[in-house]
Amino acid sequence: MFVVLTSATNGYDGSMVNGLQSLNVWQDYFHHPSGSLLGLFSAIMSIGSLVALPCVPYTADILGRRMGIMIGCIIM
Repeated sequence: MFVVLTSATNGYDGSMVNGLQSLNVWQDYFHHPSGSLLGLFSAIMSIGSLVALPCVPYTADILGRRMGIMIGCIIM
């Protein structure tokens, strides 16, 4: 159940960020980003996954997969 919830949350977040980029309020708040900064906003979820990758195997080995998934869900 937690794996499905995490996957759905990631998909929802990505869709929301892409949709928000078209709003004038969002553009004004972030000072009309373009180029690489706009790409960073879209890719930040994937970058977070890459940053977490080195500690995930140790968490799974020490605490178990279920506890690792629960910790990830709590962080999300």
